[in-house]
Amino acid sequence: MAKIWVNPRAGLVLRLFLADTERCRASTQPLSL
Repeated sequence: MAKIWVNPRAGLVLRLFLADTERCRASTQPLSL
């Protein structure tokens, strides 16, 4: 797991994944922050 944080490119992918997850969560729960 630590290798993911070492690789900047993997970090960007992880950030995009988290952003997409937040987007889905926001669409399913409009009242959530």
